[in-house]
Amino acid sequence: MISSDSARRRHQACALLQRLVDPHRQHDTADAAALRHLAIAALNLAQELSPEVLASACARLPLVPLYAAWEEGKLSPDALTRELSEQGLIIHQGEDAVRRRLERAHALACTTAIHRAPRQNDEPQTPTDDPRQLAMARVMLDEQALGELLELPAARALDRLVAQAGLMASVIESPHITDFEELLPPWPIERRACGLTLLRDFEDHDYKRAPLQLSQLKQRSQDFERSLIANLEQQGLLVAVRVALAFAPASGQPMPSTRELQHYLARFTLFADDPALLALARALIETRHLFLHHLQGALPLASLQPWTNYLRGDCAELADSRDITLREATHYAHYCLHVLNLSDLSAMTDLVLREPLRQALKLREEELRELVLAGQRQGLSDKQADLARFERASWRAEGPRAALADRLARLCGAWRQGEAPAPLGARARLEAPLLERATETLDLAGACADALANLAAGVVLQGHRLFESLELQDALRLLALALAAARDAGLLEGPAAAARIDLRPLLTWLDEDPDQGHHLHVLRQLLARVPLDAMLSTSHLHASSGLRCEPCPQKHTLQVELAIDPALEALLTLLAATPEHDALHSALTQRLHTLLAPRPPAAHSSQYSERNTTDSELSG
Repeated sequence: MISSDSARRRHQACALLQRLVDPHRQHDTADAAALRHLAIAALNLAQELSPEVLASACARLPLVPLYAAWEEGKLSPDALTRELSEQGLIIHQGEDAVRRRLERAHALACTTAIHRAPRQNDEPQTPTDDPRQLAMARVMLDEQALGELLELPAARALDRLVAQAGLMASVIESPHITDFEELLPPWPIERRACGLTLLRDFEDHDYKRAPLQLSQLKQRSQDFERSLIANLEQQGLLVAVRVALAFAPASGQPMPSTRELQHYLARFTLFADDPALLALARALIETRHLFLHHLQGALPLASLQPWTNYLRGDCAELADSRDITLREATHYAHYCLHVLNLSDLSAMTDLVLREPLRQALKLREEELRELVLAGQRQGLSDKQADLARFERASWRAEGPRAALADRLARLCGAWRQGEAPAPLGARARLEAPLLERATETLDLAGACADALANLAAGVVLQGHRLFESLELQDALRLLALALAAARDAGLLEGPAAAARIDLRPLLTWLDEDPDQGHHLHVLRQLLARVPLDAMLSTSHLHASSGLRCEPCPQKHTLQVELAIDPALEALLTLLAATPEHDALHSALTQRLHTLLAPRPPAAHSSQYSERNTTDSELSG
């Protein structure tokens, strides 16, 4: 039996439809029934909810059929993102960011079991933990939060911004980022918030399970990372990691001064009221990317000095403010650094994070932490605790050539496989295959390898991803050419030789031809033109190699770029514009191989030992 209230609302709904709906559409029984049910539901909800809440719910009704189509496989994440954008359901968020978020949820739904709530009456079963449902809800919540953020005063908006990794990621990737310009730092930052993805996914699951990025790790490791991140959030320290992931300078950009960092961070009430937390956030910003680049062979250990300086200095303020010991504060700071590194590592698109690599990362982090703790116990001065001295001491038994072999193997991609377990008290080393090949390559180079090992000891490499495209022999030639040019330009002289070799122009040139591989072939052939010992002997051969090395003494940097002749450049341009199935393409390719054919050897090539090489280069 229908109650009088229900009957009255039913009549109201029908009367409303008579006035608002096209009469021709009412002849469609299904259409009219659907509209009648929606109108009755709206009138029923109006008795319980405020008009604002009802209006918001009605505005989101289009999400229901879109989600149903996605769950049933009728819409892909890409098509769903387009629909959300075209219907005006996402305005402040970038389509690429939403698409990646939905794709991760889709992949997770395909690989995990979804539990469904039991049926009630004739209602369909509903999933209780479907990641797609969660992702859709989070996307809409972030859209609403971004709109609200624009209405807040700057001070309140900043405080709300740092509270959630998801909101920070949405702001950074928003196509309307100029609307949020007042909230962002004055220096250039990454426009893709990849590093924040891991923390955002942990937030989405309320820190109760590890996200998809960690799915290849052992369950014990996943549980450790989940509990660690949840504990840091509970202790109020995870905000420092979020700020470092969001507001650190873009890779390759200069680091702002300490004063600039402090001035920006002090705009947040949280940091202004807690100088110890501000110092931690500043140290994490200064250290971001450095540890992973060291793991990849691009940086010497001494490049991590900003982090050890913090542990030996301002970390004591963290201990005092939390009423804990300095050792405990050092451990907390170390865990913040670990989460920062893990977030960046898990965001690499060409990498699957597996257990050996995670273990290698942890071992290196713990080695650095224990080095600092040992210095604190022994009361070492800053000079005695210098990281460059520690790195030299760690390779003293095996020699500089072994250190160069390790670095060369890392540059060529061996770091991705992790490290082999080492005996108690010994330093872990890379897995055998690629390291052995790097050692053999250096053994074939003879005395050149010893000179290179000493020249490369303190050098910083920018654009080091280039080496992963090269064979070991080609990588060694490129390194030799750049180091010889840096030596001849006087960039390796002085007690604090921290010369930078910038390979980014070459890397950009290689990335312009990702599919056909002609640029990579050209680079390999150019490197093969000049013998290794000739590269080290003098720099006048650099031009004949097809590569130009331009020193910049003011920045202590050497830039390596292409210097090919116009005919070869024109040929490459024509190749890029010619389809592969065209007969002209094969003719042009043959011409390219002819132009790059090895040149006949010089009439006389003296031995390396006769060249003007200093004793320090050979002896270290």
